Amino acid sequence: LLAVACGSCAVTLASVAASRANYPGAHALRALHRAAPTGEAAARAHCCRAHIDAAAAMTGVSLFLQDDPRFAYSKAERGAVAAEYTHLVTARPRVDGFVLLHAEGGFERLQAWPPHVRLVPTIFVHESKRVASLRARGGI
Repeated sequence: LLAVACGSCAVTLASVAASRANYPGAHALRALHRAAPTGEAAARAHCCRAHIDAAAAMTGVSLFLQDDPRFAYSKAERGAVAAEYTHLVTARPRVDGFVLLHAEGGFERLQAWPPHVRLVPTIFVHESKRVASLRARGGI
């Protein structure tokens, strides 16, 4: 009976760890908020425009997370042009005109030994080279 209870507990813990890794879009959006420009210029509402692609939206980006006043968020797919945005949350690891800020791992599989959740880069946060250049010079 004790073995069954321990086994059940182990399976529950593994399931919780795997479930947390199923939402890389949400974690990537939080990483974007942490990495976003700060200071006077950034304090103005909607100084940054973030595009959230379908993969990020399906993996945890919800309206509840789109709460940073520095950002105007868009999930538009038709006619979306990367150049219109300052930041991207996307499944694409590279985007012309943008630099990679963060790569968020998503669930790949449970590994039995040593026990852990295996992650692979799934959702990527990019910043336009223009904004990155301004930030490097202290402009924002």
